[in-house]
Amino acid sequence: GEVFIMLDTCEGYTMFDLITAPNVLMLTSSDEDESAYSSEPDYVYNTAGMDTMTKLLMEYFASPLGFVQNPDFKISDFPTQFPAHLAKSHIKTKSTGRPVNQVMLREYIPMENTQTSEQGIDDKQEGVKFYQWSDLLVETQS
Repeated sequence: GEVFIMLDTCEGYTMFDLITAPNVLMLTSSDEDESAYSSEPDYVYNTAGMDTMTKLLMEYFASPLGFVQNPDFKISDFPTQFPAHLAKSHIKTKSTGRPVNQVMLREYIPMENTQTSEQGIDDKQEGVKFYQWSDLLVETQS
């Protein structure tokens, strides 16, 4: 199968340099030497709140003009949908399998009840799987 990784952190794209396993789709909120920023502070806990890309994505899911109305949203659409002036950083994609312009987001995010789905599964998905970092690295033999 295919693995889809979303990483919302500073210099996130550099982490994808290490992934060489086949069939991995990667999306991150920041390029090399670039910070990813929180959308707002949490004054109760005196810490940063949700990261900006995550907030933009959640707002897109909740919007009546968002994901449900755009079922053909592709992984390659992220940088266009959430440009740097909104995301405060450059959203980047990478794939070691299918090209990102051939992968629909609906393959990984259910179309119905997106806002309230707890498990992130629908009738065409096995379920959400969690991987160890070492599972995504292919060891090379010398």
